[in-house]
Amino acid sequence: MKRTTGARAIIALCFLTVLSASFADVGLAADERSEIISAVEDFLADLGELRLEQAARRFLPGAVRIVSRKGTSDFSHTLHTAGEWMEELKNNPNAKPFREELIEPVVTVESGQLAHVRAAFRIAREGSVVAMGVNHFILQRRGGAWRIAALAYTNIPEPAR
Repeated sequence: MKRTTGARAIIALCFLTVLSASFADVGLAADERSEIISAVEDFLADLGELRLEQAARRFLPGAVRIVSRKGTSDFSHTLHTAGEWMEELKNNPNAKPFREELIEPVVTVESGQLAHVRAAFRIAREGSVVAMGVNHFILQRRGGAWRIAALAYTNIPEPAR
């Protein structure tokens, strides 16, 4: 079977993506990595404790939230501005606190100004895991602080019991 140039380019890109993800934290100063992870974890703590005003301040103006959620038969996709999402949460009378744990976050930084965090997550309410998935955060350093420009995530359905 003959591979086309396009197919070779896709294979090479996939290989480089896996390779770069494997070494993403190499060469990243520990304090810089810690600062970036803290920015994400602080946001998740505010969100989980329903401190929505504080959570909203962690976004850059124009930030977006992208979700690809696996349903029973297919994926659904949504895109909102962070502001729209925060308003939706503020208006939800049934919102309940939760804790979101990041699992093995991988951090990449470009020019000391742009960061990407990829991490699996688990969300727990009242001690029980209610959701799992993978987060992607894009952050930008502004005024000495890391702020969220984009948050994208997808869920991972629980295995059948």
